[in-house]
Amino acid sequence: RNNVSGDNSCYCGFAGAVSITELNSADIVYASFENDLYRAPFMVVLDHEEESVVIAVRGTLSFQDIITDLTASTHQIELPNSPTFHVHKGMYHTAVWVKEKLDDGILEEAFTKVPQYRLVVVGHSLGSGCACLLALLLREQYPDLQCFCYSPSGSLMNADAAAFTQSFVTSVTLGQDLVA
Repeated sequence: RNNVSGDNSCYCGFAGAVSITELNSADIVYASFENDLYRAPFMVVLDHEEESVVIAVRGTLSFQDIITDLTASTHQIELPNSPTFHVHKGMYHTAVWVKEKLDDGILEEAFTKVPQYRLVVVGHSLGSGCACLLALLLREQYPDLQCFCYSPSGSLMNADAAAFTQSFVTSVTLGQDLVA
């Protein structure tokens, strides 16, 4: 399988993802199970019902994820046509890693199959922070993208960055989430 990275030799992670999500395996454009410091598992899938190419980033599960969460110093980023932003360093580096993987033809492959679809980025916990910052990085290339963050970290970005993302990022936190 050329569209799976970091899984074991039996592709158990991929098989589990297909089973849990009930997706058709042909609709999984790419799945990365790599998990290390600044490397979170993610999938790119086709959602035909919503006509979307979806990037889903997994949340905190491993020790490496916890270290990424705790790398909470600020990182300054400058994007074209926007002010300077300050963001969570660990989540930013993870988002950059995901973007580098995507830039290796993954999104191009997805949109070749379904050029009329829109891009949606989603994540939970650590994955939501990475998803939000990834959306920020992809926004110029995909101006109609939408991002949905479930229980994002309260220390994800400064007020200027939060204001900038209001039109394309929706965040949801339930109850008294300790991390969010």
